[in-house]
Amino acid sequence: MTLEEILKNIDQTEKLALIDPSEPQYARTRNGIEVAVRQAKERLGKLKEEYAKAVQGNGVAIFLFGSPEKCATFSKLVEDLGEAVVIDASEMYSTKFLPVLEGSIGPTRQWNSNQVSIMHRLLAEVSKDLNVFLTRSLKLPAQAELPNKEATLNFIRDTIRNQLGDDFNVEYLKKVVAREGLKIRYMGSVAPVIVLNSTPEESVGLGQIFGKGKANVTITDEDEVNKEFIEKTFKTVQKQIKKIKGN
Repeated sequence: MTLEEILKNIDQTEKLALIDPSEPQYARTRNGIEVAVRQAKERLGKLKEEYAKAVQGNGVAIFLFGSPEKCATFSKLVEDLGEAVVIDASEMYSTKFLPVLEGSIGPTRQWNSNQVSIMHRLLAEVSKDLNVFLTRSLKLPAQAELPNKEATLNFIRDTIRNQLGDDFNVEYLKKVVAREGLKIRYMGSVAPVIVLNSTPEESVGLGQIFGKGKANVTITDEDEVNKEFIEKTFKTVQKQIKKIKGN
């Protein structure tokens, strides 16, 4: 099925899944409605998985670098135009790990055995959620000084990536791509995916998610980010990917 067909099926299935069988109009057919609602909920999960795989298969990743302000402007504009899906490469680290660990560090800003224990617990939880088998325990430093929130985030990210690579983040971002695609109801035959807050090294591992290739784009201080700039960027990316595949 195309993305458009999958979205239509999702819409129809969601309507059925939201029915409340206890409402008076279903009094005579309640048992049948309950079965239909339960089946709709099960089917909805499968349809969303199908949509996720389709977006990934049609995906062209554009890893944005440069001024955070201009990258944010670029991303908002493409979302408003409905021309691309936007994801944050740091979301897993900043939502699944940072709030708990940052809250546990205390005023001394010292990483210690308490944070080591918390980190292991969080890794186990994320591993289970993502269905990624954790083959070994991380060797976490017993002590570290983390002067601010940004330092904590970088520490978490570097520690996981250095020992486990990008496997966790790949699986996490697959879900994010589907979630953000559904938000804007993306249904194009090629799905540009704007990736924010990554490093060039990460783009190699995370780029494997996307079936139609990837490209790194740097927005300079001189660039004026508008619709014309976005169209030009998409054309340049398309040429880069064609050239890479041609080689």
